[in-house]
This record gives sequence, C-alpha cells and structure tokens, in this order.
Amino acid sequence: MKSKFTPKIIFLIGFLVAVIYYFISAKKLPISETSETSYITDEISTYQPVYFKTSEYFKNFEIPLKYFNNWLKLAFYLDKARESLKQPIYVISGYEPPVNGLITNLYNTCQAVTVTASNITLIDNLENIINNLNSKGLTTFTKVQRVSNGIYLEI
Repeated sequence: MKSKFTPKIIFLIGFLVAVIYYFISAKKLPISETSETSYITDEISTYQPVYFKTSEYFKNFEIPLKYFNNWLKLAFYLDKARESLKQPIYVISGYEPPVNGLITNLYNTCQAVTVTASNITLIDNLENIINNLNSKGLTTFTKVQRVSNGIYLEI
C-alpha cells in the first residue's frame, strides 16, 4: 500500500511548522547590540510611521534589521515635528551602509538623519519646534544642529 505522505507533502508540513515556530518565538529587536544603548519602548517598537517611508530614509539600500528600531524612533520623532510644523519635512540624508563592515557614523546605525522643511523659510521654525519637543521630553534627540540646507539630528 502506497503512503499518502509524499516527500513533497512532508516538506510542506515541515516548512509550515518552521514558519509557525518563527512567528511564535519572534522577539522585539533592541536598538543596537551594544550595552551602551537601552531597549526602546513598546510604543516605538510597534510604531507605524505616518509621514516618513522607509524608502525615503533607506533609498535603495537593504534595510538592516538590527538597526530598524532606531529608524522607527527617528520616524516617531520626525512625525511629531511634522505634525507641529504642519508642513512636509523631507529627508536629505538618511541611512548609509557601513563600508567594509565598519561603522563610521550614526547614519550607519540609523541613529542620524538630516532633514529640511518644504520651504527654506521654515527651517528656523522646524529647528525651534524640534528644540521645544526636546525640552518638553516629547523627543530625545541628542544632537540638533543646523546645517546649510537643513537640520542634522541624532538619537
């Protein structure tokens, strides 16, 4: 008598079990793998950016999963600034992949972004809004620096 379980069916069952196990055992990612950076809050780790797309920050680069929560934190803060400004904010400089595996700046770990306002005259307003959000504890940018055509931000 021939078995109903062909190699193809056995493979599919094993694959399905592996997929289910993966999703059940999935854990939230830390901001980074160093002990210097703490874990992010549940609010940020589940955040869905409203105004900023991953393609705007990462361009055509592969998204590094171990730093993706850093991007979510940036997007969370940028969305707050965008809502306060009531005008679009654009990413000028976003993710840069490490060169030969070496991390040379905070863009490599998704902890920096340079943004500009929709109108050059709004950059001062944007900078003031970001500083006000920081002073109120609504954002925690560690660096807010005006650059020639925008604002450089670090988390």
